[in-house]
Amino acid sequence: MKTTFELPDNLYKQAKIYAAIHSLPLKELFRQAISEKLSTAETNIPQKPWMEFYGKGESIENELKQLDSIIESEFEKINPEEWK
Repeated sequence: MKTTFELPDNLYKQAKIYAAIHSLPLKELFRQAISEKLSTAETNIPQKPWMEFYGKGESIENELKQLDSIIESEFEKINPEEWK
């Protein structure tokens, strides 16, 4: 697949020099560099801060149900003094 992307001039020059020194076509250098980066990236996926708490709410499900029932029972109570 062909693609086009932009590089800063100094990075492009460095890549051309590296490829020439190592007798690589520039596209092969880019293929190797991207392949190497992706192979290490798969094992080092950065965690998003919110992922730390994903699924932890399940442990409080019973507590939330109890809280809901307390709230419902309190709203059903009528204080006769307040209705005079």
